[in-house]
Amino acid sequence: MSKTKQIVTRIHGKYYDLTDFQHPGGPQTINLAADRDATEIWESYHQLTRTRAWAVLSKYEMKEPSSMSEKNATHDERFRDLARFGEEAAFDWSNDRKGAAFRDDIVAEATAYFEGLRGDCTDIALAKYTKAPWHRNFMSLCFLAAFYTCCYHMFVYESWLAMFAAPFVGWLLVANYWHDALHFALSADWRVNKFAPYLFPYFMIPFIWFYQHTIGHHVHTNDPERDPDMNFAPKILRFSAFKKLYPMHRFQKYRLWMLFLWSLATSTLKPLLRDHMTRMQGWHSGCVPLVFPTPLRKNMHIAGRFVVLFLMGVWPYARIFEWTLYSFFKAHCFAWIPSMTLSAIFVANAQINHLNEENEHSNSQSSDFFIHQAQTSTSFSTGSYLAFFLTGGLNLQIEHHLLPGVNHWHLFKMSSAIRHVCAKHGVVYTHRESFTEAFQAHLKFNESLAVREQKVRIKTPVLSHASRPKAA
Repeated sequence: MSKTKQIVTRIHGKYYDLTDFQHPGGPQTINLAADRDATEIWESYHQLTRTRAWAVLSKYEMKEPSSMSEKNATHDERFRDLARFGEEAAFDWSNDRKGAAFRDDIVAEATAYFEGLRGDCTDIALAKYTKAPWHRNFMSLCFLAAFYTCCYHMFVYESWLAMFAAPFVGWLLVANYWHDALHFALSADWRVNKFAPYLFPYFMIPFIWFYQHTIGHHVHTNDPERDPDMNFAPKILRFSAFKKLYPMHRFQKYRLWMLFLWSLATSTLKPLLRDHMTRMQGWHSGCVPLVFPTPLRKNMHIAGRFVVLFLMGVWPYARIFEWTLYSFFKAHCFAWIPSMTLSAIFVANAQINHLNEENEHSNSQSSDFFIHQAQTSTSFSTGSYLAFFLTGGLNLQIEHHLLPGVNHWHLFKMSSAIRHVCAKHGVVYTHRESFTEAFQAHLKFNESLAVREQKVRIKTPVLSHASRPKAA
């Protein structure tokens, strides 16, 4: 059997050995913190259970690893994020910062909501009540059954109707359960959160998604250096005026070209090629180092990627030689239309959440983690049940970045309260009245990046890790 490596992490400048810690969120949550500074990840998911989490974490504190005394030894071999980005804290975590009061009010509103919903606000109760209600899980199961039915009729009976329906049903499935599961917000049972996403490995294997999205994007949102989403194919696509302008970026003014390019990248380059490149490089987009807990886990990842490659890129063409009526044209359609359509829907819903004029300008304004999360995100149609259903709650992006471990159904109910807290503390809450308005704003910003010269980023000084906050 493969022996699990020692799990060492750093939070607020102190080191912890979590190898033997049985985290209620499951082993995948511990593995995400391994060999990196996990301060922001820890803060993101423990706001509602802060006191108990501090008490548990303190039991695993360790002395600074001995190899740290050797210049760059541990950084190069283990804490590669610190070696690349430095040891200075990315955000200010002192208790007297402006964002502390903002964070406390967000937590108070969330606690009041769950207390009114369940009447019990203990840490153990909150860990359960913040997850998906039964009716949301039932809806996801219906979408899952519908999607596999479409796939069955598409690949076995060559149904054109199933081929066109599959990406739309697949999107509703992804939006309403996959995203929440990978933020540990689907179920209080960690096994559900871990294994459920593998029922839909269409876009990207969940293991890689954790590093791109949960660790990179959600921690350093819109950071031109640390957010993987800002660094995907940087010479072809430009997502920030703080990034260098290359000749290919001139084409961003053509909307159909951008949609096609994004769809192709998401449906083909990422799941079929980029995941393998990421594994071989050991970094996601040069921003987040990968850590495989065991060699077995690494081999399973590789095998899973080849299975997806076979189903998406080989199987439709292989059937040409099985039935002569299965033409080359039909093989092309079945191989590309479902994946690219699903990708186009995904891109249209994902890019409008952060790539906007207001969100980029906030990038260099706040050194507070929670204010930064709010000001680099956009929400739209927050009071619409239809928008919530069609996006799975992705229209509540500000709320989600402030409370990523809370299921989107609860965020929908808390949206107005969170917006009120933002107004109270003078935190910018970017809101669009409709998807169309949000999409148009994104396209306008995207087109501007085709001609805007690179801006100089002014970083706000932050305190060192010595300013570790005390337990609330």
